[in-house]
Amino acid sequence: VNGALAQFLARRLGLARRPAPAFADLELPGWLAPAMAVGLVVGWLGNSTGYLGWTVALVCGIAFFLQGMALLHWLMRKGKLPAPVLGLVYVLLLVFGGLAPLIAMLGLFEEWARFRRRQAAAPDNAPED
Repeated sequence: VNGALAQFLARRLGLARRPAPAFADLELPGWLAPAMAVGLVVGWLGNSTGYLGWTVALVCGIAFFLQGMALLHWLMRKGKLPAPVLGLVYVLLLVFGGLAPLIAMLGLFEEWARFRRRQAAAPDNAPED
């Protein structure tokens, strides 16, 4: 939150050295889902290797959470999700952190479905017969 606020202020004041990242365009590498699956399997083994597996799964889960948030931002930018709903998601995340795993699952779904990529590839005005 602090980094996003600092970037916002720097951009508003004309002090930003780099352009603001396009959060809605975030895409993860294809190897991240299998890495998370391996981390979960190793996590179930227990002992010290289990800790390593859970750590890998948690780090991958954070990345999928960010991709889920990127999908929500993309939906808002395309007009399919009203801005107040996105604001409500942020408030619920602050109040109930338990929403984060659901957003991570949304990001994992986006990884497999490639919804944003398919929408970008689809022609906007398809000719009608």
